[in-house]
Amino acid sequence: MLDEAGDAEAAQAKKVSELNADLDTVDFTADQLRGENEELYDQSQTVQRQVRFLQSRLTEAGHHSLAFATPSFLASTIRRSSLTCSTCSANCRTSVSPAR
Repeated sequence: MLDEAGDAEAAQAKKVSELNADLDTVDFTADQLRGENEELYDQSQTVQRQVRFLQSRLTEAGHHSLAFATPSFLASTIRRSSLTCSTCSANCRTSVSPAR
């Protein structure tokens, strides 16, 4: 009877040890995902700042409709007419205005 109790206790100790190892793995993975989430959030904030900056530049240049257009509208606009630089009339990325 004592042998059975000892075996049961050893089995429970082994199970607890396995669960603790699983918990350590989950904690490690959670920390990695938290770090990745923070990086993605920072990237998202950077992109949002860039969008707001570009929107203000387009608005200042008199292109309010382009500044706040949807991506699908912009894609179709770019396909229909090439956008050229208002400064040098070339296809560059200095300042965007619709081609004339």
